[in-house]
Amino acid sequence: MNSFTIKSPRGINLLELILAIALCGMALLAVIGVQWRHHKALQKDEVRLEARAVASSILDQVEVELRTNFDGVYAIGLGPVSPDLDPEGRFQFLIAENYDDLQGNLKREQVEIHWDSPQGPRKEVLWCVYLRGE
Repeated sequence: MNSFTIKSPRGINLLELILAIALCGMALLAVIGVQWRHHKALQKDEVRLEARAVASSILDQVEVELRTNFDGVYAIGLGPVSPDLDPEGRFQFLIAENYDDLQGNLKREQVEIHWDSPQGPRKEVLWCVYLRGE
């Protein structure tokens, strides 16, 4: 004859409760850490996109000036960006130019936008090549 014994349900002990709470806390911290890194990465991208927009505007201004004076020299030192383009005064720019051919018909203009970040100095570079007579 088979006999069955009915065990009384046991309660959760204190150690299991502590381990369950610790595991939930670790999972929550991991999720918060991932979200924080994602947030910081988006902030960096926003500043980089803003720097690229400023560089593009400066390059457009240089292009307009090249139409009237192709041989003008735009190699200048690091200077502040105009308040129209950078109201917060966060960026500085540098324009460098050089001729890419011996006849002086191809000119490369390079605009560097510099700014400080908590990780150290950052730079965004845009350049364009112009042909004399265009």
